[in-house]
Amino acid sequence: MNSKMDVEEGIKKSEGDEEFAVFIKTEAVEVEVSEGECFGCDHFGEAECELKEDIYSGHPSHFLDEEGAEMENKSEKEDSLNCTFCLKEFKYRYSLVRHLRIHTGERPFKCNLCAYSTPYSSALKLHIHNHSKEKAYKCSNCNYSTSYSSNLRAHIRIHTAEKPFKCNYCEYSTSDCSALKTHLRRHTGEKPYKCSYCDYSTSYRASLKTHIRRHNDEKPYKCNICEYSTSYSSHLKSHIRTHTAEKPYKCNFCEYSASESSHLIRHNRKHTGEKPFKCNICEYRTSDSSHLNRHIYRKHNEEKSL
Repeated sequence: MNSKMDVEEGIKKSEGDEEFAVFIKTEAVEVEVSEGECFGCDHFGEAECELKEDIYSGHPSHFLDEEGAEMENKSEKEDSLNCTFCLKEFKYRYSLVRHLRIHTGERPFKCNLCAYSTPYSSALKLHIHNHSKEKAYKCSNCNYSTSYSSNLRAHIRIHTAEKPFKCNYCEYSTSDCSALKTHLRRHTGEKPYKCSYCDYSTSYRASLKTHIRRHNDEKPYKCNICEYSTSYSSHLKSHIRTHTAEKPYKCNFCEYSASESSHLIRHNRKHTGEKPFKCNICEYRTSDSSHLNRHIYRKHNEEKSL
């Protein structure tokens, strides 16, 4: 089947006084589809596979060429069409072609104004709004506006405090679908983000990016007072307090304050009597890990030397 999108060199779309040319890019590029809004309806997939299923199965009209539309109208279908990667069965050849892009990473619709590309022509049309600065979706409670209905729905929850996405394991709930997906990894132990340099893996994309800086010796966070630089934003915040003498962590029991949260935690044990560090040789316990190390070195190393 020769698709219309396979032979057209480009699609032109006018936005106000500007004209945008949308060109087809045929080589496969890396694709990443995450949870979010289906661009064809109000479906909001909580899982990557759920959203893809809704897009491909529920809205074929977004992807049909003229020949495919005719097949749809006549209810013509092949006897058996199976994906060579996952063996999923399809009724129509055009559905299989669109599905295969999940596996191949092909994104034939490319914006000529930036590096954005997508498997879907309708997604590209939505993307173009970013360049045209058209923001059709407006909040009725404040001045916020956006090009995407899903962004507006998420924004409105700031005003309503609605948290529709709930954890099945605990009481956690959130207004953000992706935040729930990240939270669930605390229960499942899933660590999908893996380092290409070592065996490190993590539940969080940001943690992997930070970890990789250790391999590349990248230190993007720089102090504007001295020459200090670091791979971690939290380390820079702590360092800056050495210049400002700021002590934001305050004790609830006394006047003590600290520049580091760990210092406050250690201090609070003086009030609570907590002694979480226990010697595995004798009954000694302490509130400070350094005290435990000193105890083991002095007490038990000396006993061994006698």
